[in-house]
Amino acid sequence: IERAGLQPPGLLGIESQVQTRSPRPERGRSLTLTTLLRRARRDDLALEVFAQLGEIYLTRTAYDGTQECLRRIQDCLADYSQTSTGSEVDQMISRYTLRACFLRTGLAAARGDHEEALGELTGLQGDRHLSALAGVLCATALCDDDLHVRAADLWRNIIPVIDEPVGDTD
Repeated sequence: IERAGLQPPGLLGIESQVQTRSPRPERGRSLTLTTLLRRARRDDLALEVFAQLGEIYLTRTAYDGTQECLRRIQDCLADYSQTSTGSEVDQMISRYTLRACFLRTGLAAARGDHEEALGELTGLQGDRHLSALAGVLCATALCDDDLHVRAADLWRNIIPVIDEPVGDTD
């Protein structure tokens, strides 16, 4: 968790609390999500929290929050990249590198930097699900800027992925 840069009392300034049960109310205490992750020493869970929270912030147009989540993911991955020790770590690095690329794509599309967004989108070609989600963000941003012809090319690639049956992917 230290690698993810988590600091109590809260995750990105948001208190995510779990109330512990106690027979006597005065003995119950609140634990933040960050405290729980720190105690568990699970950077993979912290990365997942930042990835999901970043996506929520992106959807809600809270781009500063998305940028902060992206920074924390990248900082943690940079630490692990220097000390990679096995296939589980390599798999974690690969997974969250793609999730960071997704967030960068969405941020670039939201800023109207379509060339950067499309460049980041090519980095997601190995993951059809994330590529399709990011493609929707890019196509929507292109339409918002009246670039419908360029958006149509993206939609042609996205619609077949959306029409595929859902498997066991996340």
